[in-house]
Amino acid sequence: MKIYEVSFNSNTFKLEANVVNINYNTLDEQYEKLLYILNSEGLDVLDYNDEIAILVDDRGFEKVGNPIFEVKS
Repeated sequence: MKIYEVSFNSNTFKLEANVVNINYNTLDEQYEKLLYILNSEGLDVLDYNDEIAILVDDRGFEKVGNPIFEVKS
């Protein structure tokens, strides 16, 4: 699975993006790897369209200094 990781660098005030490959054997392993990448304990999924799903930390609003993104289509 390939994911497109978007983050905000609070030191440079710039967006950063990477393509990350995730190899997994089970859905549990996939879920754990996604949690690790997001540095989260749980996920929320937003289906953007038929090909793109946006994964976010389900408790991201509660974390101090966590950037907030707005997605416009």
